[in-house]
Amino acid sequence: MPMQNIITHPTRLPLRHSRLPMPHFAAPRSTTTPPRTMKDNLKSKITNLKFTSRLPLLLALLFAGGAVRAADEATAAQTPLTPVYTNYMDWQFRAVEIADTNAVDNVRHQNDFTVPIHGPWLLNPSPDSITVNWITRIPCGAAIDYREKGAAEFTRVWKTTYGQIDYSSDLHTFHLEGLKPATTYEYRLVSNCDRHFTAYLDVYVGRETYSFRTIDPQRSNYKIFVTADHHGTARLTLDPMINRCGAGDADFYFFLGDNVEDNMNNARFYVTFGFLDDISRRWGPSKPTIFLRGNHDLWGRETHLWGDFFPRPDGKSYLAFAQGPALFVCLDSMAAGYGSPAQREQVARYLQEQAEWIGRLKRGPLWRKSAFRIVMAHYGIHGSSMDKTMAPVFKQVLNDSSAAGRIHLYLAGHEHGYMRIDPRSIDTKVGEISPNSRRSMELKPDNNFTHVICTLTEGMTIEVAPQKLTVRSHLWNQPAGGLRDAFEIRPDGSVRDLMEVKVFPAPAAEQDKSR
Repeated sequence: MPMQNIITHPTRLPLRHSRLPMPHFAAPRSTTTPPRTMKDNLKSKITNLKFTSRLPLLLALLFAGGAVRAADEATAAQTPLTPVYTNYMDWQFRAVEIADTNAVDNVRHQNDFTVPIHGPWLLNPSPDSITVNWITRIPCGAAIDYREKGAAEFTRVWKTTYGQIDYSSDLHTFHLEGLKPATTYEYRLVSNCDRHFTAYLDVYVGRETYSFRTIDPQRSNYKIFVTADHHGTARLTLDPMINRCGAGDADFYFFLGDNVEDNMNNARFYVTFGFLDDISRRWGPSKPTIFLRGNHDLWGRETHLWGDFFPRPDGKSYLAFAQGPALFVCLDSMAAGYGSPAQREQVARYLQEQAEWIGRLKRGPLWRKSAFRIVMAHYGIHGSSMDKTMAPVFKQVLNDSSAAGRIHLYLAGHEHGYMRIDPRSIDTKVGEISPNSRRSMELKPDNNFTHVICTLTEGMTIEVAPQKLTVRSHLWNQPAGGLRDAFEIRPDGSVRDLMEVKVFPAPAAEQDKSR
C-alpha cells in the first residue's frame, strides 16, 4: 500500500522540538525568536527581591506589568492575526480508493513495486549526469528507463552486481551518465522479482513519468534556495518556508546540515519522515537537492548509512558544481570531537583532504571560469563557535584576495541565529547571535569574503546573475513576512546592502587588536 500524505490539519501546536521556530500569532516583531513575556520579565525581577523588605517595589512592578500587558493586548487586537502554519503533513499508511471503470485491467499487481514508498529524489547535479534514488516496499530488482524528452524510445538500465540483477535491496540508486547539458529527460521506474521470491516473474514498468533537466553551463540568471538546521521539521515548516520565500522556482536546493531531528539512530525513519518524504513531495523527483552533513547527522549508531541515502559516484561527501556564472563548493565539516580517538584522527584527515581538494579545484576550469564562488558548510570559518575547528584547515586556501582565487560568499549554519560579516570587517550585521557569543569571537579584519551564519530553519534565496549575487534572508516564519537581510555581492567581492540592517560593532578589545 503506498504511503499517502494526509494534509490540512489546522493547528497552533508546533512539533515537540525545542529547535523549531515557534509560530508567531502576535503582532509582527523585528526578531525571529519569541520575545520574553511580561510574566518572564517579572519573574526574573521578582526573584532578585526580598519580599519582606521590598513589598512596595514588588507591587509597583505587578501593577506596571498589568498595564503594559493590557497595552500589548490592545495593540495585538488591532493587528489581524496571520498564522504562518496552517497545515502539516501527517505521513500514514492508508488505503486509497482509485475510481476506475476498467479496474480489472488497471489494478496494480501486488509485485508491482514501481510506486516507491520513499522518493524518488535527485542528487549530484551536473551537465552530463545525475543521480536518481528511491525506496521500494520490499527488496526487489530495479531498473530505470530514461530518454530525452520527445524521444520515442527509453533506455533501460538495471541495478546489477557482478553482472546479475541485484534483488537484495529496497534502496535503489542510479548514477545516470553520458547525458547532454541543458537537456530535459524523462524517466520511469521499473521493478522485477526473481523466482526465489515469487512465481510471477513479470517486469513491471511504472505508469508515472518523471522529468529533470541537466545543468545548463550557459544559464546566466537563476535562483537557488538555502536552508540550515532544519532538524526534521519538514512536515510542518517546509511548505510555508518554500511558499513564503518564493523558492518554488529555484534550480537547486541546499540543506546546510543538521537535517535529522537529533541523531542517526534509526536513520531511515529520521531521514525519510524527517525531511526526505516532504522534499520528494515538493520537488525531489525533478530538481536536485544538495545535503550537507551537520554534527547531528554524524551522531548515532547508524551514521554510516548517510551515504546510502545521499550517495555520490566518487564516494565522497563533498562536491563542487557550476552553472552559468556561479560555482558552488559544498564541504563536509564533519563533527568536532566526534567518536573515538581513531575516528577523530580520521575526521581531521578528511577535513585536510577537502582543503587540498579545494587547492586543486582552484587550478581547474570550473573555478577559473566562474564569476562567483560560493562555499557552503555546516560550520563557519570566521566569526562562529567552530572557528578553531575550521579556520586552521580552510582559511589559508579560501581567504584569497586575488580576482582569480577569491571566494565571494561563505554560508554556514550550526549557531541557530543569523549573522553577517562583510569582507575585511570585524563588525557584525543583523546579529541574532547572542551577545555572549559575539563577545567570545576572535574577529580579525583579514577575511576577504562575505561570511553569513544562517539561522535555524533559514529561508534564503540567492539570485544569480552575471554581474551580481542578490542574497535575501526571509522572515518566512513571521506573519508579516519581510526580510531579515538583503544585500548584493559584485564580482570584485564588494557588498552593497539592499535594506537597512543593524550593525553590531566588535567588542572594544577586538577593535584594539585590529588597529
